[in-house]
Amino acid sequence: MAEEKEEKKELKIDEKSLELFQKDRNILILGEINEKMAINILLRLLYLDYENPDKEITIYIHSPGGSVSAGLIIVDAMQNVRAPIRTVDIGMAASMASVILASGSKGRRQIFEHAKVLIHQPMIVMGGETATNTTQARKLYEDMAHEQEILESIYALHSCGKYTREDYMKLTDKGDYTMEADEAMKMALVDSIIKPRDIK
Repeated sequence: MAEEKEEKKELKIDEKSLELFQKDRNILILGEINEKMAINILLRLLYLDYENPDKEITIYIHSPGGSVSAGLIIVDAMQNVRAPIRTVDIGMAASMASVILASGSKGRRQIFEHAKVLIHQPMIVMGGETATNTTQARKLYEDMAHEQEILESIYALHSCGKYTREDYMKLTDKGDYTMEADEAMKMALVDSIIKPRDIK
């Protein structure tokens, strides 16, 4: 029980370290993606874009994913600012976090050598309740299918024609699909791998 409680604790970063990190147009996606995180990132992207629309913004990602609607706020904000967006997977970019990773500017999507990417079909969130009739169940599955189509279309869009939505759908047909850095680059979710000699 103690171990479970420990795992559920929110990851925290020293405030001074975070302040220094953010001074240089950096954004950190750490932990579960939710509405509060999405709005904070939206506001920071808009401010940094206003401050200098020509200077790169870097988003570092280590996240198990989270809310699709919250994640799409971040994705849409990334696509609507003028500044180029660099995305970097520093550990794990899973689920919605992988969509954000793939949505960086062309040629600026990177992954650490030992980081991973996990993609899967959206999960149905029932709010603790079960579908009580066929109509409700059908609606839930229709919503899930629509979300899946949106996310796979984003992957395909940022592959610049290399892969189709159906190609990504095939990968997730059997559930979670985890990729090492090399495969993530092959599947056009990132553009390059950051190896130790590249870190300055």
